[in-house]
Amino acid sequence: MGERRRLSLIASRWTFSAVFCIAVVLFIHGSSVAQDDLRIQSESMVIDESSGNIKFHGNVTLRKDSITISCDDLTLFSSESEPDSIARVVALGNVVFMMEDDSIRSERAEFDLENSRVVLTGKTLFKRGTESISATRIIYNLDTGTASFSGSVDAVISPRPE
Repeated sequence: MGERRRLSLIASRWTFSAVFCIAVVLFIHGSSVAQDDLRIQSESMVIDESSGNIKFHGNVTLRKDSITISCDDLTLFSSESEPDSIARVVALGNVVFMMEDDSIRSERAEFDLENSRVVLTGKTLFKRGTESISATRIIYNLDTGTASFSGSVDAVISPRPE
């Protein structure tokens, strides 16, 4: 099998990453698609009224519907143009996203909601069952559905029955 065809198969097999990232954006925006309340638990929380930013510190867990995000620290940055909406979310330290049977782990995750971009850095790992893709940096564009993996990329793909 040619390298281009192999990479195409890998990309098409990992469409769950697109679904996952879209679910995370819906999760953060509180879309009407999601029915449950957003619940955030942490050891401490600081609200900066002047900037509208909220920082959660220590064993942070966010839950909404079937999505769970956990990390050491999480900051919600409000939009300068629309102070009541979230422009950017940064999760730091032991970041784990869980949705049904899929998981994503990284050291840092930044959701730039105004530019429709998700950037995962550090020891990043996408996992579904026995399949996985790891990289040092992953950039996902929500508008185009394009994912870019760089830095020590390692993909493990299981053969599919025909």
